Amino acid sequence: MRYTLRDGVLFACAAGILILSYTLQPTSVISRDLHTSLSGGEVVSSFDTHGGFQGDGKSCTIISFEDDAFLQRIQQQPNLWKPFPPDETVKTLLYGVYTDKYAISPSVTGKDSPEEPLIPPIEKGYYLLEDRHSEAKENSDLLDRSSYNFTLSVYDADNRTLYYYKLDT
Repeated sequence: MRYTLRDGVLFACAAGILILSYTLQPTSVISRDLHTSLSGGEVVSSFDTHGGFQGDGKSCTIISFEDDAFLQRIQQQPNLWKPFPPDETVKTLLYGVYTDKYAISPSVTGKDSPEEPLIPPIEKGYYLLEDRHSEAKENSDLLDRSSYNFTLSVYDADNRTLYYYKLDT
């Protein structure tokens, strides 16, 4: 059988599409961002509202694990993952702050519930916050800005659940 140039181009295109579709899988992107393999994990839910003005939106992927292999991998990265309880910034992003004088709503919320925290209270876990804002170097206080661009990953060790959340405003 003789192959033509057209056959070669079609094969190359098909191979490229296959490779691209694999590398764009949510778990591939998340694994790359977290510098950690997600093997053994299963996506249980996901949403993405990005695509608005200048790519603003939020996205969340929740991944469940059957064993503690992922926990062991993140425990080997103490320079990236911080143990719970979270610092004040992460606590505010996750659950908000409510006092007699003011209220700050949580920033990590669901697709259709802008006032409700997306991630349930966690007793034992780890978190990784990446501030992707263009002003991050000049102003390290994420909560002191008029817009947010961050990725917050939270691992609930008791329930073996990873929450991978991106917010761009």
